[in-house]
Amino acid sequence: MSSSSDMIPIDESIAKSFEIVKSVFDSNDVDQVIAQMGPSVDKSLYHAEMQAMFAMLKATLTMNTDDLAKAKKAARVSLKQCKKLRKKQFKKLTDALTKKS
Repeated sequence: MSSSSDMIPIDESIAKSFEIVKSVFDSNDVDQVIAQMGPSVDKSLYHAEMQAMFAMLKATLTMNTDDLAKAKKAARVSLKQCKKLRKKQFKKLTDALTKKS
């Protein structure tokens, strides 16, 4: 897992992940979208979420054991990314709220 300083800026992250998602509608190739999201999952919550979502979609449609395992792994990566960012953001918020003047 990368540090928060390695994170892709949110605007860029959203734009890039939706650009990749758009390609699934153009090409109808879910595997390609999952693969394209892969390199950025440690740097972007949106990439991690989109990869997990499409992996789960594929697993649900195929009910293939390997696809189900990949979807489970992608969901864990996404959850780990969420927890990391949540902890950091809540720490900033609580520090700001408890800061005594």
